[in-house]
Amino acid sequence: MARRAHFRQPAAIIAAYLVAHGQGGGLPATRAELLEGLAAHEDRYWEATAGGLDTDAALRRRVVTLATLAGADREAEAVELLRLVPDLAGEGTERRGGLARWAHGLYPGPRWWNPLEPDLLGEHLVATTYREDARVLAGVVDRPNPASVVQPLDTYARAAADHPQLAAALSPVLSEALGRLCAAAVAQAGTQTDLSFLLGGTTVASALNRAVAVVAVDPGVLPATLDSLPARPDLVVGPLAITLTTQAVAVYRRLAEVNAAAFEPALAMSLNNLSVHLAEAGRRDEGLAASEEAVAVYRRLAAANAAAYEPDMAMSLNNLSIGLAEAGRRDEGLDAIDEAVAMHRRLAAANAAAYEPDLANSLNNLSIHLAEAGRREEGLDAIDEAVAVHRRLAAANAAAYEPALASSLNNLSIRLAEAGRRAEGLYAIEEAVAVYRRLAAANAAAYEPALAMSLNNLSLRLAEAGRRAEGLYAIEEAVAVYRRLAAANAAAYEPALAMSLNNLSLRLAEAGRRAEGLYAIEEAVAVRRRLAAANVAAYEPDLAMSLNNLSLHL
Repeated sequence: MARRAHFRQPAAIIAAYLVAHGQGGGLPATRAELLEGLAAHEDRYWEATAGGLDTDAALRRRVVTLATLAGADREAEAVELLRLVPDLAGEGTERRGGLARWAHGLYPGPRWWNPLEPDLLGEHLVATTYREDARVLAGVVDRPNPASVVQPLDTYARAAADHPQLAAALSPVLSEALGRLCAAAVAQAGTQTDLSFLLGGTTVASALNRAVAVVAVDPGVLPATLDSLPARPDLVVGPLAITLTTQAVAVYRRLAEVNAAAFEPALAMSLNNLSVHLAEAGRRDEGLAASEEAVAVYRRLAAANAAAYEPDMAMSLNNLSIGLAEAGRRDEGLDAIDEAVAMHRRLAAANAAAYEPDLANSLNNLSIHLAEAGRREEGLDAIDEAVAVHRRLAAANAAAYEPALASSLNNLSIRLAEAGRRAEGLYAIEEAVAVYRRLAAANAAAYEPALAMSLNNLSLRLAEAGRRAEGLYAIEEAVAVYRRLAAANAAAYEPALAMSLNNLSLRLAEAGRRAEGLYAIEEAVAVRRRLAAANVAAYEPDLAMSLNNLSLHL
């Protein structure tokens, strides 16, 4: 069989079998028989290259399967991994080193150890060789370098989908390792500053997400694991959070059907969290449905015990208001945030240390809803109060509260501009951008979307101040970020891309670059047409604005 053949389709596997075994004799009755035939043919190659290593067919298969499952970037790493093989646990470094170098020479590729291909054969070997060996299955995902767990997790995700016995064997393994693997995913997302890699590469989070989507983990490990995931939006960890939170919701639904008093609070919290993650991923209709259900549960709970459940109800109302506004149901959204602010005021009056942060966040949200309702002076009052609270909090704990301060400063700049106080608005957005730049430099996955949003706003304030060249530079940077984000997740970021393209067209026209401005606004209109076709209430106003802008460019 040709080395490093790139195929995984059944027809290609059959073709490989025919090459290996000749045209006669017919095909095996099952895929497993076919793959075993290919493995036996491959072993003849392994045996011929093993030289004086004193191997039998079983050992050769275990070593090649381990290399296929785990991969390795250095000889020392491969030698250490071979300790996991039962036959080699007590062998010395020289013996394991010889076998590691032999496996290294079998399949050239980008790593020191590369997998056997085609994928289906490698997955078959993993599923049949190690499905009863928990030590190997667990050991390959318990390694000091987080990037090293990507290959085994990806292999588990593919193999478990076709091999139920392997999936069952992996369930306790991934359950035990889930907290550690999630911590590795969060650490990688928080320290890797290359957004292109985070969005386009295979990260620990994306590999783990694929694995837990097909391997059932113990529901008992979900609460602690979910608590360890970042509460803030995160481009990389977000999809994993959706998968795990969806599983938690399903578990708590079943439990609440049996014992509502015990499990409805956990169900409501999981639904609220799921709604946030879904909205961040652009799945806004699903997010709104989850949020509405969470609020309904919390209303019942708070009616029976306000002291225990009003804080959670206020939080879920705040989130519901955002979902309603995004769906074009702005009056309902304003009602929800009014109720949330009223609750948070009562709570903060009794315990400022505990609830002032929540009050400030809901005031920030309220300011947006009031402005959308044309009540701009009230919106400015609300955001002034939010910024004052966030400044105090950030002065005491910058790491915890600077992101919220930057968000409220961004909204303050808009409200000030609407009130004709443009110089103050420019000062506020410059401060917000400066904060977001620092945050995004340290954690691109969490803060580049917010940086792009604030840059878009900065471009407007700069243009209003007559600093058009700087405004053009800011909006070009915002569009570049949104393009990358929308390429990775159109549902989440195409609305923001269209907004920034609309503003870019204006800045380009002001700079005399009218042809480029026309191109930008045409792209914005095309995106907003698609969005409005799916949700008229939410996106027709934006489409009308872009069409008006387009008419100016024609």
